[in-house]
Amino acid sequence: MKHSELTCKGVALPLRAVLLNCPRSTKKRATPSEPREDNSGQGIAQKFFRVVTLVAKRSYQLLLVLTCTKFGQFLLTGSVTPFSIGMACECVHKYVSAFGWASPMRYHKISDETIRRLPVYLRDLLTLSQQRRAGVSSNDLASLLGVNPWQIRKDFSYFGDFGTRGVGYDVENLIRQIRKILRLSTVNKVALVGVGNLGTAVMAYPGFKRYGFEIVAAFDIAPKKIGKHIGDVRIEDITALHTLYRRQIHIAAIAVPRDAAQETAEAVVRAGVKGILNFSPCYITVPKRVKVITIDIAMDLARLPYYLSGN
Repeated sequence: MKHSELTCKGVALPLRAVLLNCPRSTKKRATPSEPREDNSGQGIAQKFFRVVTLVAKRSYQLLLVLTCTKFGQFLLTGSVTPFSIGMACECVHKYVSAFGWASPMRYHKISDETIRRLPVYLRDLLTLSQQRRAGVSSNDLASLLGVNPWQIRKDFSYFGDFGTRGVGYDVENLIRQIRKILRLSTVNKVALVGVGNLGTAVMAYPGFKRYGFEIVAAFDIAPKKIGKHIGDVRIEDITALHTLYRRQIHIAAIAVPRDAAQETAEAVVRAGVKGILNFSPCYITVPKRVKVITIDIAMDLARLPYYLSGN
């Protein structure tokens, strides 16, 4: 096929013919007596095509997509309506997304609340998968989670089109998509610092593997603990934290006393850690490039009596 000719559903569409529908404007500036805008279907289509062409910056790939979609046919046949333009826009979006030409999603612009809900969705979807459920609607998922269906649809819409209107979501596909968004598709290695009562309980918790996390290293300052094993993990001296970067461990869980939390956080950051799960009951300061999530069970428990009083 020549570069000047593209095929769409068995019909040869000359690229030049499509581009001719989008010429540079050579008309003089409209005078008060002349119509300023062409609001017919054909006029709207040509304006839209000009805008897309400018944005594409002469990108051959995007022009190829536009020519091979229904929009190119509409332009050539003249059967252009606002409805057909909407169909063409959707078709172009699907082609661009399918071939990976769209810009990657900037996850850092998504709200923390949305990211916080994604693991909750994943938890119940994994349960549905174990029950061999093939599909689920937003209403069914909302009833399981105790949230509004529109909230689920809105959260997913930030990342793409995962469901089918009137049908719902494919459970296995949705699990894969959420894992991809949260970067849980591969095993994430975790280091635990502080192997006291809480640290030991954290290491024994089996739920981490369900989400792709594996505690592969443990550190403590107490000489009597160093060298012992918890499962397959050997407890190391805390002075060996600098080895985390070489071992490609970028997530750390801190379960040390309050007065040692800040120093420990600084040590793991120097070792290349980019994410910290903080079990210490205090606020820790880290560089902006490092994400900290603090879990204080006692603080959350302290909220319950207020609700028991009838407020």
